[in-house]
Amino acid sequence: LRLAFLYRNYEPICYDFEVFETLRKLVLTGGLIFLKPGTGAQIIMAMLMCMAAMRVYAAKKPFIDPDIDTLSEAAQYQLYFVMFSALAIRVNLDDESLQDQKMFDWMMLIMQFL
Repeated sequence: LRLAFLYRNYEPICYDFEVFETLRKLVLTGGLIFLKPGTGAQIIMAMLMCMAAMRVYAAKKPFIDPDIDTLSEAAQYQLYFVMFSALAIRVNLDDESLQDQKMFDWMMLIMQFL
């Protein structure tokens, strides 16, 4: 079968999960352009989409290999934290003390490795 690469790694009941994955990517990359660029609303919308995807991955566990299920769910959390970091960076830190700014930098760094 020429298209087996699209569904080979998924559980039989989730053979069409690649459609969800493609739509998720499309909305996160192209769908957000309909909101004002560079605004907090755009980031929050992306965070909401990431949360929805996290729930779908956690509930469906679409992959045959349980390790890939775990890895894909962790990747969804990572993407959420990237969006959270973008929102945190959007906050103006000019009025904060140097110690608070350093703490913020460390928290952002640690979040990337969670």
